[in-house]
Amino acid sequence: MGSLPPEYHNWTLLNGIDVVNNQLTGIIPSVYETWTQLLYFDVGFNQLTASLPATLSSWTMVQSFYAQSNQLQGSLPPEYAAWTQMNSIAVYGNQFTGSLPPSYSSWSNMTTFYAYNNTLTGTLPPQYSTWQNIREFCVQANRLNGTLSNWTAGGIDMRSSSRTTVSLVHFHLRTLRGRRSISLMCPSITLTDHFPSEYSNWTRLIGL
Repeated sequence: MGSLPPEYHNWTLLNGIDVVNNQLTGIIPSVYETWTQLLYFDVGFNQLTASLPATLSSWTMVQSFYAQSNQLQGSLPPEYAAWTQMNSIAVYGNQFTGSLPPSYSSWSNMTTFYAYNNTLTGTLPPQYSTWQNIREFCVQANRLNGTLSNWTAGGIDMRSSSRTTVSLVHFHLRTLRGRRSISLMCPSITLTDHFPSEYSNWTRLIGL
């Protein structure tokens, strides 16, 4: 219980913090920007509020960021593109709005991305095709729309359809080299015209 004390900004050599499921309230202090050695951050399953501080873009070494199941609001800071070592992020179960920042394409080591159950809008950024190590990409239960290119849904070629609304469909990605198909699920996403064909690079994907 309690909150995250701003005074902890003095922990300048900190490389990991895990305070998951502690009934914490309040905000994530912007002064934690001093944690420039941080690799792992987990404040999931608490009651934190307000927005994610843009100042935390100073965490250029961070690899895992978990803030799921809180009451966080606002947009996902595009400044976090500076987290070029990032490989796993979970921000699901909050109240985030706005779009998925295209600048996150800099996260070229990304393996798991969980942003479902928010109020995100806009399209699925084709720039995320740089995530060639992605294994799980979960953005359902938002208000996103996107495109369906080089995909099939239940054996139906969605490229020939327009203005198609999909509530629960299994997609099979046809990889660039045709080596295998991967079963994907995209519940509660409105897909219009085409899913980004650039995502065909995600040849290691096992869940969507």
